[in-house]
Formats: sequence, C-alpha cells, structure tokens
Amino acid sequence: MPRLVPRAHSLADPTLALDADELFARADHALGPRAQADMVFAVRRAAGVWEPLERLLPVPGALDLTDQELRELLGGAAGRLAGHGIDVTWPEAAGGALTARAVAGADRVPPADLRSFFGGDGTVDLRWRLELDGEPLTDEEAAAVAEGGAVVRLRGRWVLVGADIARKARERELPPLTAIEALAVALTGHTEIGGERVRVAPSEWLLALRRALADPDGGAEPVAQPAALTATLRDYQLRGLRWMDRMTGLGLGGCLADDMGLGKTIQLISLHLLRQERAEDRGPTLVVCPASLLGNWEREVGRFAPGTPVHRYHGPGRTLDGADEGFVLTTYGTMRLDAERLGTHPGAWSSPTRPST
Repeated sequence: MPRLVPRAHSLADPTLALDADELFARADHALGPRAQADMVFAVRRAAGVWEPLERLLPVPGALDLTDQELRELLGGAAGRLAGHGIDVTWPEAAGGALTARAVAGADRVPPADLRSFFGGDGTVDLRWRLELDGEPLTDEEAAAVAEGGAVVRLRGRWVLVGADIARKARERELPPLTAIEALAVALTGHTEIGGERVRVAPSEWLLALRRALADPDGGAEPVAQPAALTATLRDYQLRGLRWMDRMTGLGLGGCLADDMGLGKTIQLISLHLLRQERAEDRGPTLVVCPASLLGNWEREVGRFAPGTPVHRYHGPGRTLDGADEGFVLTTYGTMRLDAERLGTHPGAWSSPTRPST
C-alpha cells in the first residue's frame, strides 16, 4: 500500500530534514524546540487543503493511502498543496514518465486501392499507446497498468499511474477513424477525441501518404505532359498537373490556386488528356463554370486539345446523351438543379472540375 511520510526541513539549512516519526520520537534533534509544533500546525493547514491528511493528527506519522487517494494526490492535490507552501516529493524508485499517445493506423494493412478506400466506407484503427519515458509498452505491460493500482512495477522500477493514464490503459481501443478523418490525421497530426483536440501519431503508411500528397514529383516515374496537348507546359504548370493527377488517382479532390492568368485552364485540360492515356482512367470530364465562360472553355479545349469532344449541358432541352467522352460543360445553377442526374451519369466522370480564380 502506498505510504505518505511527513517530513520537516530546516529553513536555515534545507539539507537538514527529519521524517515525522523520528521528529516526534526524540527531543535531541537539530531542528529546534519548535519543530514539532510547527509540523502539527503545517499538517493542520495542509489538511484544510486536502482532507485525507486529517488522519495525520494529532501526532503526525506515516500515513497509508488508498489507490484512490494516491491518484487524487497525483491528479491535482499535490499542486494545491504546493500553492500553500507544502511540497510533495516522490521517491526516486517511483520515477519515470508514464504517458499515453493516440496512434492511428498501426493495426491496419495499408489499403491496396486507396481510391476505393477513400471513396468507400474504409476505416482506420485509433488507439492509445502507453509509453514509459517515450518508449512504447508491450501489450502485457499495458495490461499490467490497466489492472494494477496507482503504483505499478514496470521494467524493474515502480511507476506512478495517474487516473487519466489508468483510464486510457483500460480503454485503449477508440472509435475508428473514417478514411477522410485518417487523411486529416496524416496531414495535420491531430484529431478530436471526446470533444478534445488530441495530437496523433500516424502510422508509417499514413506518413507515406502525406509525403505523396505533399510532393507530386516524388514518384518513381514523374508524369510527363500528355502527348495530345498542343502546347508546352511551364514547370509550375507541369507540377500542378502532377499534383492533380496524384490527387485524382487517390480518389481525392484538390484546389488549384494559381493566380489569374497563370494557366489553370490548360492544366485542367492537360489532366483530362493525361487520364485518357490510361485505360482505367478514361471517361468524360465535367467542368462547372459561370455561363459567361462556357464559350471560353469550348474555345480553349479546341485550341489545346483539338479533336476532343465538348458537350454543353445547359439551357432548355439539355441532355447527357452522347456525353460519354471529352468535356461536359455546365453552370453552377444547372448543377444545383440537376445534381442527382449529373452524379449518376453512366459516363462516370473522369475528373469533375470546378474552375476557380
């Protein structure tokens, strides 16, 4: 059972100290004639801060604590006592920092098809990982923490276990993350658990996903501009094409935020042409833009991708018949009216595009 021992220190010489049992057992000590009375007064004051200390009165001595009382001391009582000039120290044998870190995806095999994973109902495990001085505990050690008391013996020493750590040891498995929540963890390193924003350690495959999204040129074979494009892309435009190709290849969306006039349109046309070079990616591309830009888009496609079909889906009598390849142009208003019809088009949009300036 954990034991609390009151200890008196000399103000003149902090290295001079006596435990309560020794202080009250003898009169010939170096702390002076008032030391016993001062300790009783200090204990009475401390008991006003934390009630279990009342059991030390009238003559202070060693006090056995319950596990709950030790956790109270760990969880805040020690800080309140320190605020009243009463320090709580722990024996060296109870050293070591026991912490819990949320970890995502450690128990999941990396998805073979990330596009299906993000587009479906994929989930990623989330759990608490207990660590001692930054080193992960084994499952057996974590179970010992969950089943033990406020003090647990780990790796040859006694370690204090706070109430929060004990709860996380008992409830290590957390609700799984959705695929999009896992992506957010990979990009930000945080998620929300029980209404609290918590730092999360992504697994290696999630870290690899973050690197892939951040560096479109990091692939083994960098993507070249499509052969059917009747223009030469600038370096930054080619980089934008590679990034969009990687995003759409993962089944994700993105925002191309180049300044006006730097060639977003040609990059999107290039993306369409690039995807037509791969049998598994072929299909129509939906462009949603203001009605005033429909003609501009049609001219730009004819200029940079001659021979590519362009289908306007706008106005009375609009139809998607024959819109199984090339570009399908529509407006924001039409998209709102016909969202369901567009979303279920058998052509299965190769890369839906919302131009933005």
